[in-house]
Amino acid sequence: MKDLLKACVLCTSLMLMLSIGNAAAYEFGSKVVSGDADEGKILESFQAAGLTPTIAFLSLSSPTTFDENSAVYINFAGNMIVNVGDLRLTNYSDLYAAGTKVKSTDVDFNKGPLTAFANPAGQFYYGPRFSSSSYVWDDSVYLKTTPPPLMTGLNDVRLSCPIGAIVAGSKIKNNDVDWNTPLTLMLGATAGVVNLGLGPVAELRFYNKDGDVTSLGAPIYGSEDPVYLDVSFPGFANYGIVSPNDVRLSA
Repeated sequence: MKDLLKACVLCTSLMLMLSIGNAAAYEFGSKVVSGDADEGKILESFQAAGLTPTIAFLSLSSPTTFDENSAVYINFAGNMIVNVGDLRLTNYSDLYAAGTKVKSTDVDFNKGPLTAFANPAGQFYYGPRFSSSSYVWDDSVYLKTTPPPLMTGLNDVRLSCPIGAIVAGSKIKNNDVDWNTPLTLMLGATAGVVNLGLGPVAELRFYNKDGDVTSLGAPIYGSEDPVYLDVSFPGFANYGIVSPNDVRLSA
């Protein structure tokens, strides 16, 4: 536990330096800090853009088995094929880094089928520091890929808290400092949840950087639009707005 706490302290220091030293460009997996250039921007839901984000993987060794070689994507069209604009949550081989978006000229473009994670995997969790019951800035955020659901496990994906060689987008290995540590589920922003007084709520959203909309005024998600894990608590005014503790999921 001491090693984990030291790692989290180091993570906090690194991310603070990153935020201070780079006011306009932020790394995949960095968290929003008060005063950041993107704070306060209004975020759009993918559903409003007519998209259905699905977190799924492409196995490079077996069509149905998730392992250390599998690449994880957010597939926005819901067609379970790697499309232009899909977001990589892990590296694809040694070619493309986590946080990058797929282009039509990329090797993984049009590959598939992608496989969705079976519940309770495929959801967002956080690792509370000091066993706090609340989600705070220096908590690590994970994508759960394997059981058990309430502990970090082999090949779970780190979505925040880069620590030296352990960076966002990497998968947990046995005996890593954050392996087999407690997790708390982040609720999805589904119908009714926002009104229950529960939290934190985590929803995938994007910032419509170029302001493109359809003839009906619906936002259009483009390859240059930043993607966030919008983390908020029901009843708070930061819902749907870039605010401290949100996680940047695109580089």
